[in-house]
Amino acid sequence: MKCFYHPDQDAVGMCARCGKALCSACAEDVGGALLCSQCIALLREEEAVRQEQEFVEVEARRRLDVRHVKKIILWSWIITVVLGTILVVALWKEREEVLSVADKFFMAILWIYIIWSWYWGFIFVANSRWGRKIFGREISGCLMIILWLFVAPCAGFFGGGIYKYLQYRKIVKEGE
Repeated sequence: MKCFYHPDQDAVGMCARCGKALCSACAEDVGGALLCSQCIALLREEEAVRQEQEFVEVEARRRLDVRHVKKIILWSWIITVVLGTILVVALWKEREEVLSVADKFFMAILWIYIIWSWYWGFIFVANSRWGRKIFGREISGCLMIILWLFVAPCAGFFGGGIYKYLQYRKIVKEGE
């Protein structure tokens, strides 16, 4: 068999990508595979295009996300402070016979964490793979109530909320 590029030379192998016969002058070992110069150039070009696309996507997402994520974080604290204050005031009005001061303090901290977790749990669920499938379509009011009342608090309380909050904080930190 003769080289595709040099018909007077014997081939030492075939290009792993295009299948052309190659002589020792044309064949290049790239990661254990023999490739011709044209295929190497195509691979480099494809890699450059892929890296450029990846960079453009990351930059576009970063620019959009930082402002949006800052608003989400701000609203999490506004909602937590407002609802938490209402619950703490309601707890503090309980008589001493029903709840001691230590119990009231513990309950206040627990309720504030639950409110915060509920907010972030809903974001965690809404941004999950199946959450995006649900929210990508019209959803019934019943499904929304189930999601809001049961799934989001569980996801938030058991770590999903903290995970999502820290993920959003990282986006803001990287974007600044």
